[in-house]
Amino acid sequence: MEGMFLLGLSADVRPMGLTILDAYNVVVKDFAVMQPSFWAHLAAQSENVYYHNMYVNATNENPEIVRTSGEI
Repeated sequence: MEGMFLLGLSADVRPMGLTILDAYNVVVKDFAVMQPSFWAHLAAQSENVYYHNMYVNATNENPEIVRTSGEI
């Protein structure tokens, strides 16, 4: 699905790269997410989650979306 309107921005809708839910003693190693749609990963209702060597890049090259003035 393309062109979804969310939070005032048009966005590609892609799944979240990684979700950790109700987990204990988790190690995430050598994990990369390129161009995520808003959120790259989520750890919820979990304990002792350790990230090692995780890379997330969400570079935006569209100046119409970047708002540096704090305006929405």
